[in-house]
Amino acid sequence: MVLNGAVVVDPNGERIVDQPLSHDIVDEILKRTEFNNFKVVLDGLNDVHIFDPRHSFTTYFEGMSRHHIKANSISDLIKLNDSKDFDVYKVCFSCEPKKLHELQKRLESLTSLPITISRSGSYYFEINGQDITKLSALQRISEISKIPMKNFMCFGDYGNDLNMVKEAGYGVAMENAIDSVKDVAWKITGNNNHDGVAKMVQRVLNKEFE
Repeated sequence: MVLNGAVVVDPNGERIVDQPLSHDIVDEILKRTEFNNFKVVLDGLNDVHIFDPRHSFTTYFEGMSRHHIKANSISDLIKLNDSKDFDVYKVCFSCEPKKLHELQKRLESLTSLPITISRSGSYYFEINGQDITKLSALQRISEISKIPMKNFMCFGDYGNDLNMVKEAGYGVAMENAIDSVKDVAWKITGNNNHDGVAKMVQRVLNKEFE
């Protein structure tokens, strides 16, 4: 599962979920509000196109080997989307702390669109297609695999993980998770930088919770 659940790949490499945003919706997102003061990332399967007014062209790794490509302006991103040669699965926005309120107000103008807005960090917001979430992806995996939701273990730390952690049978919050995720978790493990996932898996294999 990657890109907030917009893509799910089975063990044979087949995509069982493949839900990019429509080009019209991406166009509306980019044109409706000026985002020239914020970092904007268009996430595809193989490429990541980034406009960053601070000229720091990095983004997080989503589990696939992808190229990071610089855009010089929002107009570059609009032209890329208009070409229809690049499918956008997720649009990401981030900002400096002092501009957080301004970014939140800009994103509020998009809530009438058929999209899902989630938060993956203090200053990171992400847009996927309507009803695309990590929980919906996990439910699809459960349906296809015939494994009940109560038998899944999943891990999360921020708002885009909350419902998945809540609904899985064994939802685990990372030590660095926000309080709302910890509040709904089955257990809490170590943080992202100190093998928190591996430690919890080992505890389960050691039958500590039986």
